[in-house]
Amino acid sequence: MASPWITGPVSHIFNLSYRTSVVPVQWMRSCITPVPKIAHPVECKDFRPILVTPVLSRVMERFIVRSDLYPVLVHPDFSHLFSDQFAFRPSGFTTAHLYLFHQLTHLLQKYEYVHLIALDFSKAFDSVKHSTLAENIAELPIKDNVYNWIVNFLTDRHHQNKAKGSISEFLPITASIIQGSGIGPVAYILNASDLHPVHQHNIIFKYADDTYLIVPDIFSRTIPQKLLHISDWAKHHNLKLNQSKSLDIIISLRTPLTSAATFLTRVDSLNSSWCHIQLKTSF
Repeated sequence: MASPWITGPVSHIFNLSYRTSVVPVQWMRSCITPVPKIAHPVECKDFRPILVTPVLSRVMERFIVRSDLYPVLVHPDFSHLFSDQFAFRPSGFTTAHLYLFHQLTHLLQKYEYVHLIALDFSKAFDSVKHSTLAENIAELPIKDNVYNWIVNFLTDRHHQNKAKGSISEFLPITASIIQGSGIGPVAYILNASDLHPVHQHNIIFKYADDTYLIVPDIFSRTIPQKLLHISDWAKHHNLKLNQSKSLDIIISLRTPLTSAATFLTRVDSLNSSWCHIQLKTSF
């Protein structure tokens, strides 16, 4: 009912913010409401820190994502940077399954088996460094006012925690994609756009922060080198690769299978928020 009266002022605020690259101070503060990741949480790590951000900020962010950031993902000169990332984009869920199984079946036509390594990054969404994210975005074909708006959006942010009726004081943050924000999901895609395999015969596959390394059998011995490359990339982006939690599953058309051992934990199945893979899968 109030839309005729608020449309004009809100549109003016959005247009002014977009042109001047200035984010209102009120949009720079958010409240963290812990959301349980398991049925019966006990420790802090059992919660996901979702930020409750201002509604007007989220609307503005989604406008920028649709009008200025999504076009970058399909830009003819830059789309190759995002060809291995399937989350946070239209039809990405279905395309991800098709792409993964296409790559596996294609490799198994030439190799006896392949390693499918599920990489584990500790709290990836919460650890992304704002300065590094800005560096990645600066390399993309984004208008100056939009780039400056995003930098301003990430600068001098504060958040507070709210749990069981208690609220903490506001404290500054210099990392995180701001979970719960409108720009956060695509921001992670942009941040991970420079993670690529060091060898042309290997494949890196990404679905949000679920990252997989596919290595054919004859290159098994190079896995430590590849993981070192990924670990170095992670450190540059303020992330941490947990090799002890990274899992290795061997995919083969032949059974029983004898394969070279790696220092990674060998498993018979992989589970993630978007996919489940077992050794009994038929191709």
